[in-house]
Amino acid sequence: MYSLFFQKNRQIFLSKIKSQSIALFFSGKSKSRTEDLKFPFEINRNFYYLTGIEQENVVLILIKEEQNTKTFLFLEKNNQIKSLWNGDSLSFEKASKISSIPLENCLEITTFKNFLNSMLNNMRYFFMNKIDNLYFDLSPFDKDETPSCALQKARMLINNFPYLKIHNSYPILSLLRQKKQSEEIEEIKKAVQIQKNILDKLVPKIKSSLFEYDISSFYHYLLEKQQLKPSFDTIAASGKNATIIHYSKKKGFLKKGEMLLLDAGVNYHNYASDVTRCYPINGQFTHQQKLIYELVLKTNKTMIKKVRPEHTWLEFNQYGRKILFEGLKKLDFLQEEKEFFRYCAHGLGHYLGLDVHDVGDNTKNIGENSIITVEPGLYFENLNLGIRIEDDILVTSKGNVNLTCEIPKEISEIEDLMSIKKINQIQFINGTQK
Repeated sequence: MYSLFFQKNRQIFLSKIKSQSIALFFSGKSKSRTEDLKFPFEINRNFYYLTGIEQENVVLILIKEEQNTKTFLFLEKNNQIKSLWNGDSLSFEKASKISSIPLENCLEITTFKNFLNSMLNNMRYFFMNKIDNLYFDLSPFDKDETPSCALQKARMLINNFPYLKIHNSYPILSLLRQKKQSEEIEEIKKAVQIQKNILDKLVPKIKSSLFEYDISSFYHYLLEKQQLKPSFDTIAASGKNATIIHYSKKKGFLKKGEMLLLDAGVNYHNYASDVTRCYPINGQFTHQQKLIYELVLKTNKTMIKKVRPEHTWLEFNQYGRKILFEGLKKLDFLQEEKEFFRYCAHGLGHYLGLDVHDVGDNTKNIGENSIITVEPGLYFENLNLGIRIEDDILVTSKGNVNLTCEIPKEISEIEDLMSIKKINQIQFINGTQK
């Protein structure tokens, strides 16, 4: 991403908020795991969208007055002790270059509190420059038990400056992020291509005698070789485990006659791919597996043809569920619609972008230049079988483009791919690589 991309995003956001406003954004901090251990840091995606910065404990201030706008970035100065343990933090010069925020407006994080309080205290006495509005990035997933930096700061400033009107930036940025720009589309296309290349190497290695963690670890190994990471926790679920929608244990043994559901993604410059494919462990579908797989595949392909910018998620989900229901009825799995939930409890798609379950308004039309997933699935606990097929779809003015169309999903394609034998491939023996 170029710095002008982030500058443009700030300008568009500023055009959407009221005059005489200050907007605050926080990069976030590592969350506590246990005692003195922390989870790996994940950048707040709205903060990244506006700055391109990927460092914790950084604050962005956007000021909109009647005649002009100002931008300030607050970050930690390099500390020798911290650098010894964690490496150097981002220099002010590099932060300025990445974000396209003037170097003179990149300030030490220790000055942030006084800077903000001084600004609010001074401006309250001068009518022409008076700040009336404060914008905070308040996610609906922000819970009281682990409040975000934004929620904590909002509560404090409401008490100290009760005359200010508080607004939420989250809905504004959700709509901006829902419509992807050309740079974002290219990042997701690259993530998809990387995932295809990985699956081409991994799928021929699927066989009985392996564990689910063998598949997951090989996928991660191929990612880390490229200095990349998954966009979410990989789901490698075989047999009955595939009926658990967000299965995470990866301890199951791959058995002949069963199938493996692989739901995985690639994080490329913070943009996500999200693809699900299902593979017969011994390389060939059974008759029953084919019947159910073909129903899910038919639903997937028919839904993709239906994707248009003018459709809503509700219409889209109902359309896919009807195909699945009629197919199950024809196969004698059910008779009444009220029985359907036990075979498919999840929605049939979601927005995709900086978050794998990306932001966007599910009550309105999907809209041009959105990227969504299409993921119908059916789950049969009594048959030890779960099938889900997921593709990443770019919505265009004339319909859509399937970004993941090169990743095999036809039965013949999958069986052909699983039968490929190449020299010098990594061999798995008893769950180890040799």
